[in-house]
Amino acid sequence: MDGGSTGSATGSGFIIAPDMPVAECDPGAQDCGAGEKCTPYAQMGGCCVDATRCVPVSGTGAAGEPCTRTAVTDDCARGLFCLTAQSGGVGPGSCVPLCDVLDPETCGADRCVQFNDGVLPLCRQACDPLVQNCPMAQTCDAVLTEQAFVCLPSSGDGAAGEPCATVSACAGGLLCAPASELKDCLEELCCTALCAIGSDDCIAPLVCEQVYDAMQYPEYAGVGYCRIPE
Repeated sequence: MDGGSTGSATGSGFIIAPDMPVAECDPGAQDCGAGEKCTPYAQMGGCCVDATRCVPVSGTGAAGEPCTRTAVTDDCARGLFCLTAQSGGVGPGSCVPLCDVLDPETCGADRCVQFNDGVLPLCRQACDPLVQNCPMAQTCDAVLTEQAFVCLPSSGDGAAGEPCATVSACAGGLLCAPASELKDCLEELCCTALCAIGSDDCIAPLVCEQVYDAMQYPEYAGVGYCRIPE
């Protein structure tokens, strides 16, 4: 995950992308041939969707319907992606609309979010991280490259101080942050608590600091995370 912003914990996508994406097609534009769809997949294997390819349409699953993902495709209709707990995961999931980042209106009331360096543009519900007002089995997670909080399928229930590899690997109400910003984190990234700015929610020596710049993103002015003071 690259990027970030002043006062942010770390650059962030749905996963920690291993390398620059390999794009055979545009999942938002769906620019494959007749009878095919453009789908993101994990070229390198493992947790992380990192490429796109044209594949035959093999199902008719609509948004919100259950689906099954294999290593290279799924049974959702053209223009949708079978989202499991990890973006590169296989097995059961739910069909989620892919979106055109040049036309955010394609998501209606939801937000078009560019996960994984843009390889995985998905429509996701915005949410309140301090309330955790997402549907069952989802958590309100920070997508720091987008300066937003959106609902994602929970891929873990990591507690504060425990290692995390994805933005949704921590339990609800926590954020995956770099070890350099935390105390006693033995891995590259660990979970830390979200907090209300001005509160005493954090345990010393950690303090509550803004996740996003309050001037640029006033909707998140009260949202912080527990970290070592800068």
